[in-house]
Amino acid sequence: MNWIFQKTGIINHYDKNIHNGTQPVRVIHYMLIHMFQNTNPEFFKDLLKQIEEGKLNKQLNLIFGEEAIRIGDGKLRTPRVNQESKQIELYESFLSYLWCCTYSVFVTYIETIDHPKLNKEYGMEKYPISAGNIDKAKELFDYARYLIIDFKTWDKDNLPNLEI
Repeated sequence: MNWIFQKTGIINHYDKNIHNGTQPVRVIHYMLIHMFQNTNPEFFKDLLKQIEEGKLNKQLNLIFGEEAIRIGDGKLRTPRVNQESKQIELYESFLSYLWCCTYSVFVTYIETIDHPKLNKEYGMEKYPISAGNIDKAKELFDYARYLIIDFKTWDKDNLPNLEI
């Protein structure tokens, strides 16, 4: 957690010893599991009940791979419960898609709605609007949409990402 106080240099969250997968979203798998278990106590109690009754497997199956979300014939690599193993399956490309969309919507909101509103309330430009951030958010959103039909490697050097 030293990166929290880091003031200069590149912050790289990736550690080859603990992070599985090839996409930048790999650095939040532990947080994903933590939030899955702790965000809503009633949801987690229901999950435990489903596991006790044999309706769900207690293992969460994170499926790694550089694959498009769309498989074909109307099938998608989206979260599901595998009926044979009873495991909840989450696909790495879908998690990348989800993070990219969330990031893009958040940044676009901050830069085009929230900051202008706050600047107007303050009567000055307290929060500069970054056209560059807006452009990168749009590029990342386009990348996410592309993941639906075809896999393309995330351009970590030019697009925002969780890893660096």
